Amino acid sequence: MDHLNIPNGHNQINVLVLEKTGYVVSCRDCHSLQIGFGNFTVDQSPSEFSRFTEIIANLVKKHRFDEESAHAKSIFLPTPYPSFNLLFSRSELSQLNDILQTALLIIQAENLANLS
Repeated sequence: MDHLNIPNGHNQINVLVLEKTGYVVSCRDCHSLQIGFGNFTVDQSPSEFSRFTEIIANLVKKHRFDEESAHAKSIFLPTPYPSFNLLFSRSELSQLNDILQTALLIIQAENLANLS
């Protein structure tokens, strides 16, 4: 797990998804989540994670039949930072979506289990 970029102070890490292409981990103390994919990581609150997962799922649906984006990095994703955006191929976007959807299902299952 040396490739996980865990900030200092986050000792109670729950690995939700760990794939060759990326990962999602959560901190049991502060409940923040970290997504690692390709050459970026992003730390998010649970609500930010849900919104990001929704955005990626919508992009996958929007570009599912787009031949241009099948392997070329042509799917543009703006970020909150001016002049910094992300580009994905349809294949990369699909891989990221799979990781996020799996993590979301695990989070939902854990939340249901904690209600019991």
